[in-house]
Amino acid sequence: MTHARITTLALSIALSMLVGCGGGGARAALQVQQYPGDYNASPRRLESLAREYENTFGCTEADSISIVGMGPGVYAVSGCNAMRDYMLGCRPGGYGQICDWTAMPDLAQQAAVDLNCGPQYIDVQLGVQGQRVAEGCGYRAVYMMRCGGTCSWVLSAPVMQATPTEQGGGGSYTY
Repeated sequence: MTHARITTLALSIALSMLVGCGGGGARAALQVQQYPGDYNASPRRLESLAREYENTFGCTEADSISIVGMGPGVYAVSGCNAMRDYMLGCRPGGYGQICDWTAMPDLAQQAAVDLNCGPQYIDVQLGVQGQRVAEGCGYRAVYMMRCGGTCSWVLSAPVMQATPTEQGGGGSYTY
């Protein structure tokens, strides 16, 4: 077994043990794909991210949450009919590091300006690693994640007219 597979297996086992423990109440099922070599995103921190997301979007035990590493400290979370990207910020603390998850700006809000379309009419879809596709009002835009001190979505190609089968709308997220 490769080191990456062993790490993923250990993370899955640790998270499955965490999901059943603690604060009571129904919890959504959780699937995690840790970014390779991202040691700051420990199983406990990823569990914390899942619970923050679960509380934000009102997930139930019938729902499923998926967390996918897009880069060191950057994770895409989807489930419960929603999708949001988060960054992990760490700073020195008393006995190590203090880390907090911060939601990245909503891509639908940004795409609304680029597509000249209300955010409620924009569909955001997962693209290839670190990429999102926003469609709405007959137009389509592709965004790439850019990280420096913080991460944001940057238009990576000219806005194009969507073909009738590509047109989004309704504000739902597709995974």
